[in-house]
Amino acid sequence: MLKKYLIAIIAVSITISLILTFKYDLILFSCSYKKYPNERLNCLVPYFKHLTQKTSAENAINTAKQFQKDGIINDCHLAAHIIGAENLRKNNFDAGKSFATCPMACIEGCYHGVMEEYMRKTGDTFDPGRLSKLCENISDNPLLKRQCIHGIGHGILRHNEIPLIEAIGLCQTFSDSFLKNTCLEGVFMQNINNILLDDEQTFIKKIPDLCKSVESLNDKGLENQCVSAIGEGIMFYTGHDLDKSKKICLTLPVKNQKQCILAAEAELKINRSVLD
Repeated sequence: MLKKYLIAIIAVSITISLILTFKYDLILFSCSYKKYPNERLNCLVPYFKHLTQKTSAENAINTAKQFQKDGIINDCHLAAHIIGAENLRKNNFDAGKSFATCPMACIEGCYHGVMEEYMRKTGDTFDPGRLSKLCENISDNPLLKRQCIHGIGHGILRHNEIPLIEAIGLCQTFSDSFLKNTCLEGVFMQNINNILLDDEQTFIKKIPDLCKSVESLNDKGLENQCVSAIGEGIMFYTGHDLDKSKKICLTLPVKNQKQCILAAEAELKINRSVLD
């Protein structure tokens, strides 16, 4: 009798496993037919989360890289953000363990996702001293420390629902200039990441206003950082179509158009290097 029960349990387990496998294969199939790259990526979020939980962040990142090569997604960096966030949840919000199991691929996006999700969990209080120490303790590798602080910048603007100016101010509370600038890079990238899932008409309409508040700071360096991030983000939105991205850059004030286009051109080179 016991043997029959065991056989039944095994059979049910295998059936459930097959159903889940089919479910996620079906998601992959249906997502590949979405028209726009950002739609395909958004559709694939459950797939990447499932893959991270059931296998590893490294395997999920490798899959994202392959999807980029196959043209299913146009860039694996944003997919790596999703995978990193899920990796943190998988590791019970242990940032150190999550960093240790993130690969460097896809422009270190996994690390950024870890810290975005970490900020969502703990972002009700922004303590630059604590966060700086956290990033120091995560790794002795200066590059990983940088990715940690950069990810914090993403998390500030993504989860705290605060104006861009306030997010900039939080980054500037870091005592070290390197940490300030690294945090700001994350904030400015998230500034445009927040609209990457908008429809095209809405996306283009919002572009001219993204850096408008930064002008009030009378800091050309900050304004250029903000505009450069827009140029990079537009490339993600258009599937790295440079001509289309340049046209969207031209919706910015004239003084910012060249900076936006230069950033878009630089992003195209980075995108191609990921596949090398």
